[in-house]
Amino acid sequence: MLSDTQTFYEVLGLAKDVALPDIKTAYRQMARRYHPDVCPPEELEENTKRFIEVQEAYETLSDSRRRAMYDAQILNFGSRKLWNLNDMDGVHWKRQWEDQLSGLQYRNATRDADSDSWGARMRRNMQEQQCQSTS
Repeated sequence: MLSDTQTFYEVLGLAKDVALPDIKTAYRQMARRYHPDVCPPEELEENTKRFIEVQEAYETLSDSRRRAMYDAQILNFGSRKLWNLNDMDGVHWKRQWEDQLSGLQYRNATRDADSDSWGARMRRNMQEQQCQSTS
């Protein structure tokens, strides 16, 4: 796993004054490189962790509000160690990522039994969550 002193800009290999199209390009390149579905089996665990780091960096830097808050924290504290998305919108991102990692591991173990695509399963999960939250 990457160190807590590495910034999201460093995770994506970008300068701090980068524009959104460059963030998207860097994210896509790194996501393709580290995605758990395309990595060799012996590198699965490390690449999955790296993919989650890249995803977290992209979600933060691609949203102007989150990026402004993140940049302010970097200016004040110098690292991302204290960065917590819960402070902004109540999303429990760590649990969400752990759940996603568990799902990816389960999917890998039961690949033949599960015929739905990842996107179809995610849409179904989102619909189920929306139904539960409206109940």
